[in-house]
Order: sequence, then C-alpha cells, then structure tokens
Amino acid sequence: MEYRAEIDGLRAVAVLPVIFFHAGFSWFSGGYVGVDVFFVISGYLITSILLKDLDKGRFSIKKFYERRARRILPALFFVISCSTPFAYYWMNPQQFKDFCQALVATSIFSSNILFWINTDYWSPAAQENPLLHTWSLAVEEQFYLFFPLLLLLLWSSGKNRIFYVVIFLSAASLLLSEWGWRNQPSANFYLVFSRVWELGAGVICAFILQKKLEPSKYQDLAAFIGFLGILLSIFYYDDSTPFPSIYAALPVVGTALIVLFARDNLTQRILSTKFLVMIGLISFSAYLWHQPVLVFARIRSISEPSSVLMGALALLSIILAYFSWKFVEQPFRNGGSLHLSQKSIFAYSGMASAFILAVGLYGHVSEGMPYRLAPSGVEFSEINKMTELNMGLDRTCAVAGSSISDVVSSGRCQTSKVPNVLVWGDSYAMHLLQALTSSASSKNYGLIQLTKSACAPVFGLAPILKSYSPSFPKECIDFNDAVKSYLTNAPNVEYVIMSSPMDPLYNQTVNSQGKVEPISTEVVRLALNETIEFLKEIGKKPIFISPPPRIGKNLSKCSTYQVTFENTSNFKCGFKIDELSESHQKAMSFLNMRGLDIPILDLTPYICDGELCASYINGVNIYRDGGHLSMIGSAYLGRKFDLLGAALTVAGEKVDPIGHPRAISSRTQIEGNQASF
Repeated sequence: MEYRAEIDGLRAVAVLPVIFFHAGFSWFSGGYVGVDVFFVISGYLITSILLKDLDKGRFSIKKFYERRARRILPALFFVISCSTPFAYYWMNPQQFKDFCQALVATSIFSSNILFWINTDYWSPAAQENPLLHTWSLAVEEQFYLFFPLLLLLLWSSGKNRIFYVVIFLSAASLLLSEWGWRNQPSANFYLVFSRVWELGAGVICAFILQKKLEPSKYQDLAAFIGFLGILLSIFYYDDSTPFPSIYAALPVVGTALIVLFARDNLTQRILSTKFLVMIGLISFSAYLWHQPVLVFARIRSISEPSSVLMGALALLSIILAYFSWKFVEQPFRNGGSLHLSQKSIFAYSGMASAFILAVGLYGHVSEGMPYRLAPSGVEFSEINKMTELNMGLDRTCAVAGSSISDVVSSGRCQTSKVPNVLVWGDSYAMHLLQALTSSASSKNYGLIQLTKSACAPVFGLAPILKSYSPSFPKECIDFNDAVKSYLTNAPNVEYVIMSSPMDPLYNQTVNSQGKVEPISTEVVRLALNETIEFLKEIGKKPIFISPPPRIGKNLSKCSTYQVTFENTSNFKCGFKIDELSESHQKAMSFLNMRGLDIPILDLTPYICDGELCASYINGVNIYRDGGHLSMIGSAYLGRKFDLLGAALTVAGEKVDPIGHPRAISSRTQIEGNQASF
C-alpha cells in the first residue's frame, strides 16, 4: 500500500483538537470530533491492507491480530504502567477504584461498555478518569473482531456485494445513531453499533480507491470542502451538539473527501507539511498520553489549572508521545529492533493483559485500597472520614421513575407515620434531609421525602437535559402530578418545603401537553406561582429553601486537597461572596423577583460570614461538589442552626429555632448576627 503523507497530516488534525478540547480550551469546543476523524482513517487504512492481503490470497486472522497487537498494545501498556503509580499515590479510594475498573475493562477492550454504564462523557467526573479516552480504542477493537471475519465470509461472493453490504450496515448504523441520541444518548455515544458507520465510511473509501479513480476537475474543491468541514465541526460544535448523529456526517464525510481526493492539490500540500506529518506519526501515543497527563494535573491542583499550564501539559503530551513512539512503538513493529516473533508477541501481550487485569480486579475488590498512604502521610481511609468523600446525596428515597406509591406505602422515607412536613424537589431538596432531620425542631414534626433528581417542584414543567433519557421530561411531569395527588389526599401534611436551583428549567422545557416551551423565566415563574396557589388552595403552607451559595467550582476539593497532599491541621477553605457563579445569582434573582408569592429561606447567611463563605467548618466538609451539601455538612448546619425551625418560622409557624433564628424571606433584609465559624 502506497504511503500517503497527507493521511498522517490528517491524523494530526484529528489528535490536536482532541488534546486541546480535553485541556479545556473553549476555542476547540468540538475537538472531540477528532475521534470520529480517527475512525474514518482507521477504517480506510485497515481495509486497504485487508483487501490487498485477500487479493493476494495471503490473508490470515492470526497475522491480522498480530499487526493490531504490535500497533496498539506496547504503547497502551506503557502509558498504563506509567499512569498507575500516580493513580495509586494521588487518587482517593473511589477514584482509584474507578481507575482499577477501567484497567480491567481496558485490558479486555471493553472500556466503552464500562463508561457507558458509569460515566457521562460530558460530566465533570469524566475529567478525573485517566483512562476515559480508551473507550475509542475499545470501539475500534470490537469493530475489528467481526469486520475481518465478515470480509472473509463474503469474499467469495465478490467485492461489489461486500461493498453494498458495507453501505447497508453503515446506513443502518447512522439511522441507529439518530435514534440513539434521542433515546439512549450514553449508549449511543460509547457503543460500537452507532459508530460502525464512521468506520464504515473509511471502509467505503478503501473499496472506491481500489478502483484507481480517474482525476476529476472537482477533486481539488471536494478535498478542500472536506477539510473545511472538519475545521467547522471542531470550532463550531460543542457539548450541546447531539453526537454521534447526522451532525457527525460533517467531520466523517469531510475526512472521506480528503481520503478520496487529497492528491496533488492544496489540501494535500497543507496536510503533508513536515510538522503535521510528524504529529501524525506520533498521534497514537499523543492520544494515549494526553488524558492521564491532564487528569493528574487536575487532581494535583487545588483549583482548575490555568490555561497556560494546560497548554504546557498539552505540549508535554506531544513530547512524551515522541519518546514513546520512538522507543516503545517502533521497536515492536514488524521490522523493528526487537524482532519478536508472532508467538512472542501473543505471549507477552497475554501476560501483560493478565497482569493489568489482576491489578484492576484487586483494586476493585479492595474498594480502591483505602489503607494506602496519601502524599501527606495520612491513610486515605482517614481522609475519607475527615472529608466525607464517600458520602454524597442520600438517594435512597429518590424516585427513579414517576411513581411515588412505593415510597409512600413503604414508610421508609418518612420520620413519622403521620408526617406533617413534605420535602419536595430535586437533588437540592435531597441534600436538605440531613439538615432537617438533624434540627432540634424535628422532634416535634414528622417529615416525608418525595424527591427526583433534576425535577424541580413545579407542576406541568420539566427540563430537557442532554445527559438524561428523552423519557425524563414525561417522568418528571408525571412524578410531580403524583405528588399533587398525594398532597390532595394527605390532610396531615401542613407544610411543603421545596428546593431546587431551578437551573434545568432555564434550558428548554416541556409542559404537561408535551409542548416544548422556549427558554423564559416568565414561563417558569407563572408555573411556580400556579403550583404555589394550588398548595395554598388545599390548605398547605409552602416554603422554598434556596440553593447554598455556589461559585461554579468543586467546593469540596480544597479540604480534600489539603488533607491529601499537605496534611495541614489549621487550613481554611472558602470563597468570597463576590465570586458567586452566574447560575447562582440567576437562581437568587429568580427567587427574589417581584410577583413570586412564596416565603424564601436563604441559606447564604448560614454559610457566609459577611463577605466570606466557608466550605470547611470545624472539621466538616460542608459541600460534596460544586453546589450540593455533603450529608455530614447538611447535618452540621441542621444541628447548629435548626434549619427546620428556621424554615417553618419563615412560613409563619411560631418556632424558636436554636442558634441564629433567621426568618428570612425573599423580601426581607438580612440583619442581625451572621454565621460564625
């Protein structure tokens, strides 16, 4: 097969945007499409080799997998070997357990399945997994498990028939991806079935080019349009773009046009420049290195690393890639300096895979080896206790579907057989449970929890969220309708404590008729007021508890970092009131807007003292992430300030909450004592 320098240049165009995207550079908001470019290139190159071997009657499954092993495994195992010590010393038990699970999955090329089950690619948690990028390797290897066999099986029927079979399978896969992003977005992103058409585009190119296309007067334009299509998707797409879907056709078809027509023209000359070709040659190693380098930098930094540092780390990934390409990849290739036989390659690959698998299984079974010593000299098991790493939201009473009958009938989510206080809302209502049940006033009131993640306590409206199933809006509306029905038939419930940051509803929303509403705070305000009016009509007293102050960053990381890496006994973790995030300010503006007829309990004075807010108080991590209270932090605030009593006081109940009584409504100035830490 003739060497095409422009294909290596195209590899550079694929890998650099991926690196810069993961480094957090906003200009490369669609940099993730580089993976799709890689898929097309891979399908083209591998199929070209297979067709050549089949034509000459020398095709061998063993030889094919030997080439794959030489190409993929040495660099992959080397990067994993270099990453594991950093993971062992720096990652908390839950992170290290996740890493070990990824080791197991990567060793058997199924990490895409693991991440489909466990990890939203677009979530902040994804930035803490050094092996997240191996999902694409798994997709390729799963494709190449069946594709060579399919070629071999159909070879006797002729190339034309195989060509049309590939077109059919690719079209079916594209249709599946269109269905998938609407109905199963996570599976659609990670699993091979909705990616086959991208690899198939490369396969189709290989078949076409076997026929030695005659030069066309339009080929220069076609290649350049393909190049522009890739660039447009890199700089224009973002995490809101449904992917993969028909949108992926822009980089996929663009890559195919370059593969087919970038010959003796401007596009070919651009992609054949020495710099791009060199980056292309080391692109596989660069892809392997960039994710662990960036992830460990984030773990080792107390705050998000600067763009300057992330740029330097992106460059470091390229430097490391050069050395692993030269000293790890190249020696194992056919004709490389090691001259290993096929038998040796399979034997060493099997042993290395088994070792990585064993390490991963041990890390998983041991729950992330919690008795490791952190760099500070403290056991991670002790850090867990100090920083509450293992205790997030209490989801045991969260409603998974839309029905609340099981929750109500079981009695497990209430503190009294005849509860008189309902806690209703999304995860920002969930995190209040420890505060409310730990309050001194709780001995006089019975609580029941009816909550559903991302589902604000508003009748008739639900958000459309990319990371949730398309059925979620209906589930949310049905859930709130079920709460409505429950309240109508629960005369014992006198108070309804509601909470939500309302953020999801500022995206597109669906109403009870299934109509998509435009983004509008007025739509949300009217719906919330109708909800409040209904509650009052049936004799309930609604109270809204605000989200805690947020700054758009992980507020638990400061204390975690200090105890893990420095072990200082008298550290302070907090933020300034003027750092409040735009989303939090928007939420508070909404809750304080004129015409919203509900008393509001603002959590800010309980966490902030004047201009300073604390995220770690008296050995307690108040937050679990960028906005939710930790379970222990929630309980701490409840015990210290009797938040249940404060909420009921806001609603007009004569309660004398302990600590600092703060009957603060949305139309009352904050006065008196501030929270002291």
